[in-house]
Amino acid sequence: ISLSAQAQTYEDLTRIIHTHDFTKEYLFQTPLEKSKLIVDFSLDRQKKDLLNRDRLIKKLREKLSSGQQIIKKSKYLMLEKGGKVLGLDQEKIDSDRLFDGLKGYITNVQGLNTVAIIEHYHNLWRVEKAFRISKNDLRERPIYQEQKNRFTFTDLFCLTSCNERGRKNT
Repeated sequence: ISLSAQAQTYEDLTRIIHTHDFTKEYLFQTPLEKSKLIVDFSLDRQKKDLLNRDRLIKKLREKLSSGQQIIKKSKYLMLEKGGKVLGLDQEKIDSDRLFDGLKGYITNVQGLNTVAIIEHYHNLWRVEKAFRISKNDLRERPIYQEQKNRFTFTDLFCLTSCNERGRKNT
């Protein structure tokens, strides 16, 4: 992703996002080279992010203090080069706290306002659900893109139904 002229690095972009006052305006957008970034703030998402992170940190602290085996994939752990766990990375925890409640969308869609773009993203779960139904209930095989005729009528029907449902709801 190419960044905008005002943000040369992801750190610049992060700084720009954090200077925005989401308590006054819950949406923020900035142009990127061939697309735009939309950042949405939700107080409910902020509470959920905080709760999930605190739950994870509590479990990590309990495992560290009791000497239990820890899966070393957690982004909040500080590790030595050999993979030994040194402890919790408080800097990473504090850094992640700055993103509580924020959700970003990158789009190149022209002609739709910001709220409409976010609504389209929020409705993606319907399409994903239709494909899960298609795959599980109808025992569909995987769609192999290199085989041009593999996209079946059932898949097309599910996709069209979701599209029509989305039009009626807007």
